[in-house]
Amino acid sequence: MICCNEQHSLPIYIGLGGSNTASLPPLSAPKDQTRPVSPGKHFTLYGQALDALEDTAEEGDVGEDDSQEYALTYDPTLRGKQLAMP
Repeated sequence: MICCNEQHSLPIYIGLGGSNTASLPPLSAPKDQTRPVSPGKHFTLYGQALDALEDTAEEGDVGEDDSQEYALTYDPTLRGKQLAMP
């Protein structure tokens, strides 16, 4: 069971619904793993994404593209990390 990163912590983002949010049905579990990745790689990628997010926020470039029914940042470095996540 995976619980945390190297510092034994796991930041969790909880989005609170507003008056214009919609509930999405849960997806079924995948039947096979087409993109297996070791847990260590997940944490490395997640850490890189957090670092890129911090840099992006410090620059004030926190805009997001939500045209595909999910949000991706406009910042190319952070966006690459977001798209690399399985």
